Amino acid sequence: MSGAVAQIMLRLYKGLSTLGYGPERLINDYEFSDVGTPGAETRKVQMAAFTHSPPSYRSAAFGVIDGDADGNGGNRLGWLGSLGAPVVFMMTGRTVVVLKVGRSRTATKIATLAPDSIPQFIEEQR
Repeated sequence: MSGAVAQIMLRLYKGLSTLGYGPERLINDYEFSDVGTPGAETRKVQMAAFTHSPPSYRSAAFGVIDGDADGNGGNRLGWLGSLGAPVVFMMTGRTVVVLKVGRSRTATKIATLAPDSIPQFIEEQR
């Protein structure tokens, strides 16, 4: 993990912690089944935040992925719908693209953040 990605992960972890997600509900390297693929392919996100335990698509609130997606997220990120989180932070080099993930297996870009603006953005999600 590069220094920039590690810094972003730390800022996201701290920010989500301020919203009340404790260590038992912030899971690193979370694996889940992509029910939209034949055989329910296993997918992984770098971090996921859940409203309660045990973790499930029903309680997923936020996801974090390391990606190089196009400017709008797009349909190639549709697998994120199986995570269940309505908001996903996608780390792209030195910025974070915030995606709104729909039930229709689409991801739409809602913001692009510099690492320094992550805490403020998360606070605004209360």
